[in-house]
Amino acid sequence: MAEACEAVTEFWFNTLKFPVLRVTKAVANVASSRISEKSGMHIVAMEERDYVSGRLPTEIWEITAEEWNVRSKRKIE
Repeated sequence: MAEACEAVTEFWFNTLKFPVLRVTKAVANVASSRISEKSGMHIVAMEERDYVSGRLPTEIWEITAEEWNVRSKRKIE
C-alpha cells in the first residue's frame, strides 16, 4: 500500500502539478496514518466527519510539492 501511495503522490505533484496534497483519515485508522507519516505528511487539523461506521474524530494530513520533492530527492541520494 505504501508503494501505491508513493506513486500516486509522485503523479499528483510532478505530473498534475498540484501544489498541496491533503487527505483525511479517521483517527482510529492507525495503519493509514502511519503511511502518511512515513511519506512525510503532517497533521494540519482535527475535526469530526461522518463515516459508514458513524461520526468519528478525523485527522487532516498535508504535504506540499516542495516538501515532497525534497524528501524524494533525499531518498534517491
